[in-house]
Amino acid sequence: MKKILYLFAILAAAFSVSSCTNEVEDIFGETAAERAAKGVENVQKILEEAPNGWRMEYYGAKSFGGYNVLCKFNNEKVTFASEKLGKNHPAGFGEDGKVLTSESHYRLGQSQGVLLSFDENSNIFHYFSTPKNPDGYGTDDHGFEGDFEFSVVSATPEKIVLLGKKHQARIDMYPISADQTWESYLKSVEETEAYMGSRSYTLKGEGVEKEIKVVQNYRSMIFSYEEDSVTKDTKNVSAPYIVTPEGYVLYEPVEVDGIKISTILKGDKDGFYYLSDNNNIWLESEIPPLWETLKEGQWFVAYSEVGEFARPAWDAFHDKLLTGGKNGAEMTLYWAFIGTYQKHEAFHFQADNDYGYIPFTFESGSEDGSVVKINYNTGSANKVGRTYVTDFALEGVLKSFAGLGTRVRTFKIETDNPRLPTYLKLVDQKEPTNIITLYAREINLPFKN
Repeated sequence: MKKILYLFAILAAAFSVSSCTNEVEDIFGETAAERAAKGVENVQKILEEAPNGWRMEYYGAKSFGGYNVLCKFNNEKVTFASEKLGKNHPAGFGEDGKVLTSESHYRLGQSQGVLLSFDENSNIFHYFSTPKNPDGYGTDDHGFEGDFEFSVVSATPEKIVLLGKKHQARIDMYPISADQTWESYLKSVEETEAYMGSRSYTLKGEGVEKEIKVVQNYRSMIFSYEEDSVTKDTKNVSAPYIVTPEGYVLYEPVEVDGIKISTILKGDKDGFYYLSDNNNIWLESEIPPLWETLKEGQWFVAYSEVGEFARPAWDAFHDKLLTGGKNGAEMTLYWAFIGTYQKHEAFHFQADNDYGYIPFTFESGSEDGSVVKINYNTGSANKVGRTYVTDFALEGVLKSFAGLGTRVRTFKIETDNPRLPTYLKLVDQKEPTNIITLYAREINLPFKN
């Protein structure tokens, strides 16, 4: 009898579930699969009906900031153009002045919502997502940290919001107006960046009560100010941004000592760039002397840009790393740079899991600030720094940059753009073969660059 009752219970439950399913489907008028298919069709319609395509505000790792990627969808194909990021990025403009383009295939599918994938290589677009970036951005296994597969968060003819499937960066897309050529848009972005670009700014204006310094690196600004007047602790606020014809649009609004910032407008007053949130507050660009630019920035070393005088010291350092790991294993130098990091003005480096620094003292050597005098002090280095000086032949590298103790090494500094330098070339004033070019962009694996 119990078995018969149990059987009836199962049948009743099954009938109940079946009835509920039918009721749900009747309420919506279609199955889940049908709704999913319609969602895909709707996104495809929106993508392809923009007559002049879309502008992506493309982000990977936030520290690199955002870049404009233009894209036109048609019959499961997409044509890309973008700003040129590095010298090996085949983007920007060709010799004829026309914007460079490349094609890919795109696919829409379902994966907990609509998924947009660009599944055919485009040397313009996939430059951002390749694990080993052709220009050395990021590490060998992460690169720029961009995505080529995206969840569609929302889609209307006015705006599409995507979320990177792997790295989770938000990508906003806006339709390009029919009367705007791709060439004119990217050219206007170039002009805005050239007009506003500066290595250093100061935030000034109504209600700005503290000195707030701003340093730009890639397309990210770091706002720095004294948070506590007693402890002298410094607060740093990072603000990645993208350049538009109107100015800098931040990835997301930030608050700097109570001041809200979302967009910084180009305006028409050179050197003064006002906040869209409050036109009584502005960024004022500065051109510090080159020796201060060297001291306050982070200037990366590439082995290929080390001159004849310093090359043997770097070779000796490299030889020690070849067998310096556990049980004689090879160690990897991930980066080395000169400048300020974690409040230390120093030579900084990362080898395997070891981060070391050896303090440098910088002093101006000329009235115009284009000459710098540098010395170093191993006694104030951290433990890793001292170990690498004694056990890894690092002292020879240090001596190519600086004098020890009271002695100094003097360099003339050359650059491409004092307001927004991409490199600083150090030319030794006593040793003509000691020429070292340092880069504002991060150089990973310096012995391979």
